[in-house]
Order: sequence, then structure tokens, then C-alpha cells
Amino acid sequence: MANLDPQAKVYLEMFSQMPALQSLDAQTVREMFALAPPVEVELAPLAKVEDRMFPVADDAEIKVRIYTPEGQGPFSLFVYYHGGGG
Repeated sequence: MANLDPQAKVYLEMFSQMPALQSLDAQTVREMFALAPPVEVELAPLAKVEDRMFPVADDAEIKVRIYTPEGQGPFSLFVYYHGGGG
């Protein structure tokens, strides 16, 4: 994690100290996040935000949102996969 963006590192460290979310029931996870202190991050100005559909198995598609910062790349990449749930 030495080359990781400092803001991303804080985010990952926060989650690494929690029990595995899949081992908890939905209500416990909601309570944990409600009690967690807010994480302050400085967001880069955005040049554009675009929604796209990407093909996946069985002729289905998933919606993704791409945030592109202002300036010249290469840019850091952060991919977030929501696990679903209630």
C-alpha cells in the first residue's frame, strides 16, 4: 500500500479494521456505518461524469458511472463494487 493515494489508503484502512461485512446481518452493518465518523476527503474537480452500460454474461448489462477529473492523465483508478443487500 506504499504507492497508494493517501485518501484511498485512509478508506481502505478503515474497512480493514472492520469484521467481514458478509459475516454480519444487514441491521448490524447499518448500525456500524451510522456510528462511524465521517471520512473527510478532498475531491478533485471533475471534467465530466458519464453513465454507461457494459455487457455482462447472458446478454445482460450493468450500469457504471465514470468520473473523469480535470487535467491530463494518467489518473488514479478507484473501482467500487456494491454488493447489493437491503
